[in-house]
Amino acid sequence: MKIQIAMDFGTIEECKAILKDVAEYVDIVEIGAIVTEYGFRALDEIKAAFPKPEYLVDLKIADGGGYFVEMAHRYGADYVTVLGVVDDATVRNALETGDKLGIQIVADMLGVPNFMERTKQLDAMGMHYLSVHTPADLQMLNHTPFEHLKIARQLVKKSKLSVAGGLGPENVQEVLPYKPEIIISGSALTMAEDRADNAKKLREIVDNCK
Repeated sequence: MKIQIAMDFGTIEECKAILKDVAEYVDIVEIGAIVTEYGFRALDEIKAAFPKPEYLVDLKIADGGGYFVEMAHRYGADYVTVLGVVDDATVRNALETGDKLGIQIVADMLGVPNFMERTKQLDAMGMHYLSVHTPADLQMLNHTPFEHLKIARQLVKKSKLSVAGGLGPENVQEVLPYKPEIIISGSALTMAEDRADNAKKLREIVDNCK
């Protein structure tokens, strides 16, 4: 299982400072909400400073699937997100371009009204990854991704799974039985008092999972 850190807040320099503490413990760096402020410059500068991890750009593509996948690839992303709720044509366009260019497409399942049906549809289309994601607004209402992850693991035949939604060392055990290929952690790593220690604990728990 890979660990992905979500970089959603702060400046580019603040994100670099976070990665200085945790980069050795993570596999994927997500250029998250900061992409809305800094654009692909954030990917350029952070990847130049920390070239070893893989990089995901959280564009949440809603239209122009191929165009935005090609753009993410051009700037060096290894993964890019498309919204799971968008039209099939956008999804297929993203997947076709991703397959051609060798960039992984991740369907973010936040806000999907019929989770089971859409999971099966996207899996049948050949989606590379389905991201079972409880967004921040729902986390504030004590929602978690655990039940949807369990459902997705039972349904998928082709797609790999990632999971996000308030995950850190204190609760990651909840998702390990379902063996998601990627575990995404945001504030548990970026806002911890001792970021390096939290990242190390998370790494050890994930690596020791049987």
